[in-house]
Amino acid sequence: MRKATFLLFALLAAALGIEREVDEALTTAITAYRDGRLEDAQLLFVDYLTSGPEGEEPPSAAEAYFYLGLIDELDGSLAEAEQFYGAAIDSWPDYSDALAALGTLLSMRGEYEQAQTKLERAVSLAPESAIALANLGFVYLAQDLTSKAETRFSQSLEIKPDYVFARVNLGYIFMVTERYEEAVDQFRYALVLEPDNLEANANLADLLVVWARNYGDAYEHYLRVLEVLPDDFIANQRVGYIYTVIGDWGTAEDYLEDALDLRPGDADTQSLLDYVRRKMAEGPPPGPVISQIILDGNANDERDGILEAFGLKPGQPYTEESVNDGLERIRDYFSGRPIGGVSLQARTENQFDGRAVSLELEVVTGEAAVLGAVELRGLVNTPMDVVEPILAAHGVFVGAPFDSREVFTAVRELFETGYFASVSRNLRAGAIPEEIDLIILFEEKRGE
Repeated sequence: MRKATFLLFALLAAALGIEREVDEALTTAITAYRDGRLEDAQLLFVDYLTSGPEGEEPPSAAEAYFYLGLIDELDGSLAEAEQFYGAAIDSWPDYSDALAALGTLLSMRGEYEQAQTKLERAVSLAPESAIALANLGFVYLAQDLTSKAETRFSQSLEIKPDYVFARVNLGYIFMVTERYEEAVDQFRYALVLEPDNLEANANLADLLVVWARNYGDAYEHYLRVLEVLPDDFIANQRVGYIYTVIGDWGTAEDYLEDALDLRPGDADTQSLLDYVRRKMAEGPPPGPVISQIILDGNANDERDGILEAFGLKPGQPYTEESVNDGLERIRDYFSGRPIGGVSLQARTENQFDGRAVSLELEVVTGEAAVLGAVELRGLVNTPMDVVEPILAAHGVFVGAPFDSREVFTAVRELFETGYFASVSRNLRAGAIPEEIDLIILFEEKRGE
């Protein structure tokens, strides 16, 4: 499991505002900084600090020291940056941005108690600073103060919902406290905003393998991890395991051998590799196997019981007869209780050359489920007049009867508009038993 690590405070500083009016003589230097002319800005800040009478600080000395700290931080001169942030605080003890920046640097070298003091002071002065709140959350998390960390990350996201750093770490907290569905939700949201985020891809893939056993989806996220870190042991081992599940023995062997090269002597990996080599003598499975079973609907609180009743598992052969028998067992499981419908879509996993089939199982309970909420995530540049008419045409709005076929068609038509690299949907139980909530995840095409 991986926490999202700090960004340098200077990389986030473009989002900060000036906390008080600065000396007009300083505005040219600040403009140069924001335009990316860092050398010019540095000279202007130094000139501002040294141009006045000897021994006297100019009116906006704190801001000048702060920006010099940002410039040194961007240059990798963290010790010098720390000195400038300290000078800014000496000049203006209530300068929350400088307190937050110094607290961040202290935490980066493991001085968590000092960092906590600075960041708590920054948050008390600027309670609407998403950056300070999230960095304080990280400091709490580093000290195993999980409840406090969760509160700060949640507060940060209330202010800045697209803050990926906070969202990934909140997902990590949900993960370690075994709130797996909530963790998946946070990681998926983060990846809508930043598809190549390493920690979100790695943690989501781990959850999909270990908890949900959704191997096809996990595979895609592990590949994104390996694009960034080709020598990641866990990703290589888990991809080898996924190929083992679907019976592609040769590819499984390749990945497991790579994993053992990275961690020689690992007993679990060696045992799995030995199994694969024994199976290679038998040849591949005669037909496609089930790669994953994805459960959607509003009955996730009964996930274990539903999947046990379904009776099929990843790695087993796929046949229409076995799937239909499984659906009947689910209907029997809900015997005597109202159920809106049980349906299943079988999808061939192209990334496995037709060897695997993903089963997308949807169970809706209640006499007549209605949409309690429709949440759209990832829309940044796309006009709403592209999205709303399609949803309305298929009855996808709050209070409308839930119809899985109409939702599926709407998602497909949204993708076909050409605005998006991907469009997917998740379902969850609503606020009351008769409701089901729909979440549509958009990944906009880059550069558009």
